[in-house]
Amino acid sequence: MILSEWRKRNRVTQAALAAACETSASYISQIETGVRRPGPALAKRIEAFTRGQISAAALLGVDGTAEPLPSGVSEERAQFADDQTNVNLTIPAQVLQTAKRYGVDVEAALLAGGLPELKKRNREAFMAANAEAVEWLENYVEEHGTLSQQFGMI
Repeated sequence: MILSEWRKRNRVTQAALAAACETSASYISQIETGVRRPGPALAKRIEAFTRGQISAAALLGVDGTAEPLPSGVSEERAQFADDQTNVNLTIPAQVLQTAKRYGVDVEAALLAGGLPELKKRNREAFMAANAEAVEWLENYVEEHGTLSQQFGMI
């Protein structure tokens, strides 16, 4: 059962559910329409309020019953080494495309504490593609100063 159906069957308004779960009615609306997913703490509060009829796992999308996310957002199943629990992560499609372009293993990058390797490779690619323009700008600034310096702003 999805949250909006549960709410309607039990005659609970979004505002009442939001107040009981310490969030806003607009956030409840976004969860119900699939625009957002709740964080783990809110998902647990909703599960408790619904007496388990709506599970936190379903709300978080880790039980395989969640509705698809909006266009431009995708999920990849990642396995974490410390407990080997599969979870769904919401990763913007642009991040996945960039990772694929540079051959970055997203799972390994996440296990290493984030995506610094992806940012590093993106910067390196930009600098390589724009090396001539960067060199010209550096030479210009060295010879003429920055625009702020030229106009006496610094």
